[in-house]
Amino acid sequence: MTAYLIILVLLIYSIIMTYLYWREKKKGRKKDEAIEDDVDIKIQEIGDRLEEIKRESKRSNLDLEDEDW
Repeated sequence: MTAYLIILVLLIYSIIMTYLYWREKKKGRKKDEAIEDDVDIKIQEIGDRLEEIKRESKRSNLDLEDEDW
């Protein structure tokens, strides 16, 4: 009878610990996805800024070519 109680307690303990583990893992995944989204947004902002700098540089190069030295 004591052995059955010990096995039952260990089973309940393992179920609870498994639940807690998966719950924390799921939270971590959401956190990782949020970080990935933030990184994607930053990459897009950097790309947009780079395109803007390229356009400005082309515009300034055209302005320099139009001037007579």
